[in-house]
Parts: sequence; C-alpha cells; structure tokens
Amino acid sequence: MRHTLLGLAVLILGLGQFAIAQEFHIDFDMSLSLDPATSTISDLSADCDVSYTVSFFTLGSELDFEEVGLTWVHGYGGVGAGVAGVSWDGLFSSMDVAFLYGLVTGWISFGGTDFYLYWVMADPDVDGVFDMGGAFRVVAGFPGGAQMESLTMFGADLEGISFSHASVDKVFEFDVRPQTGSSGYLEFTGERLTFTGLGFDCVTLDSETFFSKDAGFEYQLFTFHICTPWALNFDVDIKFTVQTKAVTVTPYFDINFACVYIYSEVDVQTPVHITGVDVYGFKIVAELGAATVEEVMSFDEINHDLVLDPYWERFSVEIKQPTCCGAYALFRVDTYFEEGSLNLFDWGRSDFCLEVPLASVFKVWTKLAIDPSGLKELTFGFRLKF
Repeated sequence: MRHTLLGLAVLILGLGQFAIAQEFHIDFDMSLSLDPATSTISDLSADCDVSYTVSFFTLGSELDFEEVGLTWVHGYGGVGAGVAGVSWDGLFSSMDVAFLYGLVTGWISFGGTDFYLYWVMADPDVDGVFDMGGAFRVVAGFPGGAQMESLTMFGADLEGISFSHASVDKVFEFDVRPQTGSSGYLEFTGERLTFTGLGFDCVTLDSETFFSKDAGFEYQLFTFHICTPWALNFDVDIKFTVQTKAVTVTPYFDINFACVYIYSEVDVQTPVHITGVDVYGFKIVAELGAATVEEVMSFDEINHDLVLDPYWERFSVEIKQPTCCGAYALFRVDTYFEEGSLNLFDWGRSDFCLEVPLASVFKVWTKLAIDPSGLKELTFGFRLKF
C-alpha cells in the first residue's frame, strides 16, 4: 500500500512538472455524497477545467458533470499582447443540446484608460432565437481613487445574465448580456456615464447619467455617501428626470469594532425620522494561533439569512496546519443550534470537514454531518490542480 501511494505521489508530481513546462493546466474537482440511510449515492458532481497557453494565446474548456451526466460545456480563450487583446466565451447546454451564449471582447489600454468592445449573443429561452448586441466601454481612473466609466450600448449592456437548470447545481453567470429583442444590428440603444469615488473630505459623491434611444435623457442620479464622527452614516440619493425630482435618505450604522461585527438596520419614517435600530445578528471572530473561532447569531432569519436554515446560531472552529509542498491541511467543525430544541444547549447539527493535501497539486477531503437522528450526510472528494 505504501508503494502504491508513493507511486501515485511521484506520478502527480511528474504531471505537475510537465504541466508547468508546457503551460498546460488542469483543475479537476470531484465529490461523491452517500445517503447513510440507504447506502446509495445521493449526489455526484465533478468540474473539470482544462486550458493550454502558448505565448500570448490561451484556449480552455470547463466541463460540469452531475448525477444526470454532462450538464454544461463552457469554452473560453483569448489572445493578449500586454496592452491589447481579444477574448471569447461560449456556453453549451448538453441537457438542452443547445448553444446558449457567446461573447467576444476586444480591449486596449493606454494612458491609464481601458477601452472595451463587446459583441454578445444569448438564447436564455432555449427557443433557437438569439438576442444579439454590442457595447463600447471606457474606464479611466483619476487621482485620489475616483473613476469614470462610459458605456455606450448597441443592443447590449452590463446588467448580467445567468443560465441554470432546475435539477442542476451549477449556475453560469456572465456580465455582458444582449438586450431583449435586439437583433444584432449596430444601432444605438443607450448611454450610461458614471463617476464614482469623487471625494470631498467626509463626503464621497457618485454620479450616474443615463440616455436611451427611445426617451432620450432619462435620469441624472447623484449619490452622496456622508460619514459622521459617530457610527451613524448616510447615503443621500438625488434623482432628476425630465419632470420629477426625488430625494432618498438612507441612514445606517457602522458599529463594527475589533473582532465583533454587528448586523443592524435603521428604522426610518418620512422624511428622515429615525424611530429605532434593529440589531438582527452578531458575528465574533478570534484567531488563536493556528485556530480561528467564529460565532454567528441571527435573530431574524426570515429577512436576513445569516445561518443555515432552520438554525439561528453557528459556532465554528477551523484549524490550518502547514503540510508538505507548501500546502495546508484544514479541519473545520460547524455546530448549529436550533431554537426550541430538546437537546443539550439547543444543539441541532454539526458539520465536520477535513482537507489533506497529498502533493502540491492534489488534495483529498471529506465532509460529514450529524444531527439528533444520527449521520445525516457523508461526502468524499478530491481535487487535482496543476
């Protein structure tokens, strides 16, 4: 058995050295969950990300496998030469046997300014009809950390788009999306100009101006972030349209200190009358050598989900120790407490996780969960990355 493990370790290290020399990279992550009640497989998932780089050219593919089989194929690549380049993304759903998303991005950078040109197509309804469009984006920085961004839309924006299946855990998200009904012709559909981080002593100003093809000027939004010497701060939004003006004041408390984090929100009545402060949770974090201890208490899980349902408190201990090859072994215990439980200290569940690296490119891990009924979950997995 020792010779087998030694041979496996030598093989993995050899593959790692080969990958570095050839700039060939693999990230393979697999997990297998068992149902303790029936001793059958309850969940199976695997992600495989393979890429190859030659000089300034990269080509890769990401595959997702679950119990139903192959679910997603995400292809990507790019050509970059330091100050300019082109990249692309494509998403294929094997469950629908359909191509769903394609994106080409060209970029160039000079003089402290970045220029991006996007062309995107997507079929979120999987009906064979693609929305297509383009966008031109300029990002520039200013002294003091302020930033200007101009987005000119030709049927596409940066509002984001996601793809999912009801029976699949993996969800793919992309920043660039085509606007609904856009046919791909380079026709102006909108302009958004933003300035962020404009500082004036204790006040920071953000500005957003938006024009659309159909309505022309739509709105001008100014947002003032006001800091006070106390824990009470304010966000003031002033929004102008052609016919209206709206002012919204949002006060909030920043009362975190040292290792204590306090989750709170302010009760406000119009116009700006603070009627109270709701504290809906605490988090305490302490580092004790190689161990990190964390306590989270949630008092309003309905509106603020801080802890795994149906529990209201989590106490965690995580220990990291250096092992071979510059990696770390990890052991973590999450203990949950349930209000009204008949068990000692309202104990509801405990999750255990152990990760052990066998080489710089290979680690194995296991997770198990127990509750008052006994063993709840049992998962094994490994990750190969080089």
